[in-house]
Amino acid sequence: MLPGNALDSLPMKKRIVLHAPYLLFLFLPIGLFHWKIVFAGELICGGDLINQFIPWRKFALGELSAGRFPLWNPYVFCGAPFLANIQTSLFYPWNLFHVFFSVERVFSLSLVFHHLLAAGSMYLFLHHLWRSKGGAAFGAVVYAWSGFLITHGHDGHLIHVRAYALIPLALYFQTRWRENDSFGRLFVFALVLAGMFYAGHTQIPLYIFYLLLARGCWWFLLEWQGTHNLKSALLLPAGTLAGIILSLLLSAAVLFPLYELSQHTAGRAGGADYEFATHDSLPPSHLITFFAPFFYGDPTSSSREGLFWETRTGYHEICGYVGLAPLLLLFFLFLNSNKQGARSRFERFESIFFLFITLAALFFP
Repeated sequence: MLPGNALDSLPMKKRIVLHAPYLLFLFLPIGLFHWKIVFAGELICGGDLINQFIPWRKFALGELSAGRFPLWNPYVFCGAPFLANIQTSLFYPWNLFHVFFSVERVFSLSLVFHHLLAAGSMYLFLHHLWRSKGGAAFGAVVYAWSGFLITHGHDGHLIHVRAYALIPLALYFQTRWRENDSFGRLFVFALVLAGMFYAGHTQIPLYIFYLLLARGCWWFLLEWQGTHNLKSALLLPAGTLAGIILSLLLSAAVLFPLYELSQHTAGRAGGADYEFATHDSLPPSHLITFFAPFFYGDPTSSSREGLFWETRTGYHEICGYVGLAPLLLLFFLFLNSNKQGARSRFERFESIFFLFITLAALFFP
């Protein structure tokens, strides 16, 4: 295996040849999984997609074709803000394909593209981190076929899938900025984070902000320990924070209207009680589904005896299954991290950090 620096020095064509078998290993199963969408024109479905996202998009396109900007939707209740609803993802770049394809086709192809993007971007990030093509491919497989992506993709929740696919790119460009603290890399890092908001989802970038800041603080500790230079050490978390702030500014077109709309929601008016606000939280008794997803039954079963569990919460909302192999590898990481240096210690810290966040959300929703 070529060392990292030697691989980077190779011409682009040779680097592509070296990565091609691993990328084929990643992309071919995804292509086979979605072959009916790509080659037979099959359209994805899902309750929210059919009843909400497709009508929203057709309404927006109709308004734009009539020369009106869709600020207001008169067909919901007695009328409702449209642009201010971030889930309409009105400014997401993928929408340009509506010029060439039908609304339904654009949504279907979006699922395929972002599934490929999730695999490819995670491979890019992990290979840059570890310089192991096999390890990066394994991690990308785990990420691209996680319970979160597959269940939300099946149900047509593309705002989740699109934001999820961008997470590895945010981590990658944060890492690249650390290696060369240029404004150009900081801007691209912020642009990726802004893309999550324009994709139509707010929770995922919020959670990723926590991870990015935790990485910045960890880098601060490592830099301070190694150099005792406070100025250079503070630059690492400060740069991450600057990138996050810049991403919020780049997302102003959707975040400012959303903020204004949030001042008039039921929660602000005292109309959403605790039970309603937390009914989609993961019950602690169902943590076992992270290891055995069908422990309480098969959510796709048509018989009442095979139903998942008696709850209003949909399976896609709380499916965190990633597979047994990654969990076993995580266990070995805990055992061996003291021998692997600071980088593995940070990964152990990441695991504990997110386990704490998860448990806090479970018991204190």
